[in-house]
Amino acid sequence: MQPVPERLQCENPQECEEWYNLFRAVSFFNLLIDLSCAECDCNFISFKINCNFISPFKLQKYLKLLDDNDGYIPAEELKYSVRTTARAFGLDREEADFLIAGIDSNKDNFVDFPEFTVLMARAKHLRLKSVMLYAARSVLPRSQQTEKIRYLLEYNCWPPPIFMASFLVLISLLQVGLYLYNELEYCSRNNRFMPAKCAPVKSPLILNPCKKEEVWRYFSYMFVHVGFVHLLNNLAVQFLLGIPLELVHKFWRIACLYFLGVICGALLFFVFDRDIYLAGASGGVYALLSAHIANIIINWSEMEFNWIRAAIFGIFVSSDIGVSVYQRYFSSMPNKVSYISHIGGFVAGLFLGIVLLRNLRKRNWENYAWWTSLTLFSLFVCSSIIAMIFQELTKELPYICTVT
Repeated sequence: MQPVPERLQCENPQECEEWYNLFRAVSFFNLLIDLSCAECDCNFISFKINCNFISPFKLQKYLKLLDDNDGYIPAEELKYSVRTTARAFGLDREEADFLIAGIDSNKDNFVDFPEFTVLMARAKHLRLKSVMLYAARSVLPRSQQTEKIRYLLEYNCWPPPIFMASFLVLISLLQVGLYLYNELEYCSRNNRFMPAKCAPVKSPLILNPCKKEEVWRYFSYMFVHVGFVHLLNNLAVQFLLGIPLELVHKFWRIACLYFLGVICGALLFFVFDRDIYLAGASGGVYALLSAHIANIIINWSEMEFNWIRAAIFGIFVSSDIGVSVYQRYFSSMPNKVSYISHIGGFVAGLFLGIVLLRNLRKRNWENYAWWTSLTLFSLFVCSSIIAMIFQELTKELPYICTVT
């Protein structure tokens, strides 16, 4: 058996044997059958590659004849077959080109077994890469997808795509860990790990308007959650909305967006709703949400399914804030839901989505949009801080918490 390149060693001997047998089978057919049928054989191997499925055991009766036959696959025929059949298996042109790039490494116009293993290894990993590719397509207009997809295709798939987005994974783990700590530290044994309940108001992380001078609370309240349902809701939205943005726009941009959304939610809370406690991460979550909306608006003509995306986000935002307003002012539940922090995070994300998540392809009018958004965001933050400073200090609070 010909050696496999060290960096492409098979996971087990059976897998390597499958690759080798399939290669020999296709080579054998190419040598014995008229050359005009080579395309048919290449279509077969392309089917196996694109499906990421190798099952040569069905060819055992043929493989017995191949003990003394070592052939080659015509490189151009194989490339053509992969390109022409890729669309049927959910691959676009960029993915197909990545799959066959440099496959004929020795430039002899034939694909030998070591070269064939390169192709199979790429096909095997491409399904995992498709998670990242789908995320990229969900937040980028068509004209900007090629460059970013090419970068993601070069990513080696380890660690898995979800851990490539390190910031939101880290934040989510911290939120889960601190939720467990707060439950054990501040809740009675019979009141732990409930779906919904009052927040741990003695926690040094919760936003207490009576302690305006403790500035760390302006963002640390995002680590305090009121019941596991509250926590799971925020985690779900963070992953669904944040991971695609972070994969495409890098962690530091999303970190700035998220933290500033949380802080803006706190500032607006101090101005308009400072007679209760505040806990939860909806300020940051709504910043991610409105950044998606800003992305759709600024790339409207190029964004796929723009009306559908806009309708989904519009329905979600209006219904969620509507329910929050009802629970804040009309519900008899002790856990009030703050819509003010939602609005603060939403405004921050809408402006910062244009400032931080700029397009890869720059157009003239975007400079005006960038400066306008930065100016409006700065005015929003400065006016909120001034209003908060001149607010009277809250001296005593009832035992009512606000969930965000």
